[in-house]
Amino acid sequence: MNVYFFRIVIEELNTIRDDKDKIRKFLKEQMSIKNNPREQWTEKAWEGIHYLLYGKKWFDNKEREKGSLLYGYLLNPNIYEGYGSPLVQDEEEVKRISRHLKSFTKEELRKKYNPKQFTKLDIYPFGERWESDPEYYFDYLLYHWEGLCKFYQEAVDNNELVLVYWS
Repeated sequence: MNVYFFRIVIEELNTIRDDKDKIRKFLKEQMSIKNNPREQWTEKAWEGIHYLLYGKKWFDNKEREKGSLLYGYLLNPNIYEGYGSPLVQDEEEVKRISRHLKSFTKEELRKKYNPKQFTKLDIYPFGERWESDPEYYFDYLLYHWEGLCKFYQEAVDNNELVLVYWS
């Protein structure tokens, strides 16, 4: 399961919201653009990053927390694409998430990274492999965290919303 984040303006969102074909076309087009500045693909790092930022598994969090990286309202609850309806993060959520992402240093994230705990909790996607090469997997999470920090700051700077999509 991969998570994609797309920067989007409200006018674009309003043109695709009620039409499955338009949603699918938007997602396909955005994912096909090489080095797309409006996209941040986290591969499978999303739950590991979520755990570092919030101290809990995303899958176990039945009530999605406002301001968390993987929070938002359903783009259209009647349209199922990928692993569900994409989520929309409004400008305030985007600002909140951006601040939270940047509230950590690499060193603070390293202190929060515990491969044994990740294995015990079965943090997606690596299971027992978290312990097999802890530095490699921490660097993997850090790389995607840095990309998210930059991505969300650009969304803030451009007054954009963020669309979160699981595929």
